[in-house]
Amino acid sequence: MKQLLTRCIVLLVAVGVAGGLAAQPPGSAGDPGLVAMKAIGWLAGTWRGEGWMRRGPGEPQPFRSSETVVSRLDGRVLIVEGLHHDNVSGDVVHHALATISYDPSSGKYRFSSHLASGQSGEYEADLVDGKFVWGMEIPNHGRMRYAIHIDGDRWHEIGEFSADGQEWHQSFQMDLVRVGDE
Repeated sequence: MKQLLTRCIVLLVAVGVAGGLAAQPPGSAGDPGLVAMKAIGWLAGTWRGEGWMRRGPGEPQPFRSSETVVSRLDGRVLIVEGLHHDNVSGDVVHHALATISYDPSSGKYRFSSHLASGQSGEYEADLVDGKFVWGMEIPNHGRMRYAIHIDGDRWHEIGEFSADGQEWHQSFQMDLVRVGDE
C-alpha cells in the first residue's frame, strides 16, 4: 500500500511539472518563434514615400506609397498593408494585405499575401544579411523576389524578375520614410 501511495505521489508530481512547463506564458525566453519575429520587428510602423514598378516592357510606372505594419499576438504576427497610387491619376495601382509569422518547425518565416485583385499566396521568407527577403514562382513565366532593407527610418525595397533563375532584372523599387510608430 505504501509503495502504491509513493507511485501515485511521483506520478502527480510528474504531471504537475509537465503541466507547469506547458503552461509557461507565450514569449518565454528562448521561444524561437518570438525571437525570430523580434528580429524583424523593425518593419513595424507607418511608412510613406514613392516608388516605381514595371509590368512588362516599357517605362516604369511611378507611384506614391504607404505601408502600415502592425505587430499583433504579442509580437508573433506582423500585419502589413501596402497601398500604391499612380502619381498622375491618383488611381490605386496596387493594394495588398499580408501577414508575416515564423514557423519554428521549418525554421522559416511565412509570408501570406492577399491582393485587392483576389490573388493570394503563401511564400517562404528569410532574413538575409539584414534584409527581409521573399519570393515566388510565376507559373510558365519565371520567378520574382523582393528584399526590404531598413536603415534607421528609411525603407528601401527592390523587386526583381528572372525568367530563368539566373539573370535578374529589377522590376520594382520603393523608398519610404517612417512617419509614425505602429
